[in-house]
Amino acid sequence: KRTVTAAVDFAEVKLPFSFPLPTKNGQNLLYLEKRGITGELASYFHLRCCLEGWWNFIDEDGKPSGQKFDNRIIIPVFNLDGDLVTFQGRDLSGTSAKKYLFPKMLPGTGRYLYNGQNFGKAKRAVLGEGAFDVAAIKLAFDEDESLRDIAPMGTFGKHLSYGQDDGTDQLGALLELKRRGLEEVTIMWDGEWKALISALDACRQIQRIGLRSRVALLPAGKDPNEVPGHVVRQAFYKAHPYSAKTDVKFRLRNPFRNQ
Repeated sequence: KRTVTAAVDFAEVKLPFSFPLPTKNGQNLLYLEKRGITGELASYFHLRCCLEGWWNFIDEDGKPSGQKFDNRIIIPVFNLDGDLVTFQGRDLSGTSAKKYLFPKMLPGTGRYLYNGQNFGKAKRAVLGEGAFDVAAIKLAFDEDESLRDIAPMGTFGKHLSYGQDDGTDQLGALLELKRRGLEEVTIMWDGEWKALISALDACRQIQRIGLRSRVALLPAGKDPNEVPGHVVRQAFYKAHPYSAKTDVKFRLRNPFRNQ
């Protein structure tokens, strides 16, 4: 199984007090197990559990401040070189008004490709949305040896960021991965009308930097974390290569138009 993660560096960001998953005696959170994320996968993505912890920072006025990240899964986000650049906190209680909490004064996660540090020597990549979608894609692909050469990554939403002057955005990251051998990118966002339109826009941008792009269609209203692995694999196998004809076809006859 392709579960050996690339070396990473946590030195740049001091995360809220938390412990890595699985624990030293091999225990994992039931929340993750129910979503098919085993202790091995949790370790691969460097997931952590914060029971009581603060994110401490200096606000815009230069004053010390903080955010509580109690009862949350800490999802570290690394750049392509494996340096910790930001993180997310996913609520475990089910009662918080904010399902995801983002640390103030750190870059937004939408500037980075989630799991991009594990690209390795892949020639193909699949872009899901959130961290758990990326985990579901990896889990599904690991069950098929013919898909082991594909890098699952995430965009943190139905968009592909671009336009930063210094190239520190998701399109810039794809351009860097092209230099490392990437040839093709498949977009696998939710089975929704707006998600498909956004995927077409992203495919157009990807092709402009010289990469092949494809659109994978999931069942209506579903994301990779909500369907069995074989459905994820079939969506990849049947993905539509992007072209001007494909773009017009789906914009005029969107398969999710009745949602």
